[in-house]
Amino acid sequence: MIPAVPARIYCIDSSSLIAMKRVYPRKSLGALWDLVEKPADERRLIAPHEVLREVSKVEDDLKAWAKRRSGIFVRIDNEQGEALKEIQKPFPTINDAAKEGPHADPWCVALSLVRKRRGDDIWLINEEKQTITKSEKVPYVCDHFKIHWERVLQVPVLEGLTFTLK
Repeated sequence: MIPAVPARIYCIDSSSLIAMKRVYPRKSLGALWDLVEKPADERRLIAPHEVLREVSKVEDDLKAWAKRRSGIFVRIDNEQGEALKEIQKPFPTINDAAKEGPHADPWCVALSLVRKRRGDDIWLINEEKQTITKSEKVPYVCDHFKIHWERVLQVPVLEGLTFTLK
């Protein structure tokens, strides 16, 4: 018997949700939203609870969207806390204590690392630019811990889907 291939899971960061709202609005690119929502409907789109806190700062369509999908938001637990401590060893300022309010980036990496270690095919979706030299940017930290990452526009590609504009 051939073992089942685990379904791909996406951990989405606030930056990607905000980019969808600002750069790829539902009014003009609803098909993209539909393709990103497919994994959410299948419980394959997750985010740490800090993402919900970040996108809930403004009363808008994105906050309403997130509230309707409250099941995708994962509460921080001890396992993620331990993963964050491990991440902070090589990247001590990733969890910037000076930042006021919620700070989702380190928790996205921690949640992705925990899920990767459980054997999940996890991809962290984030809009930060990749750096070649050491930095605290999410793509660089993901590369260090061998966590797959991509930008939100690549989710349909990762899903093997396409959309057309009319």
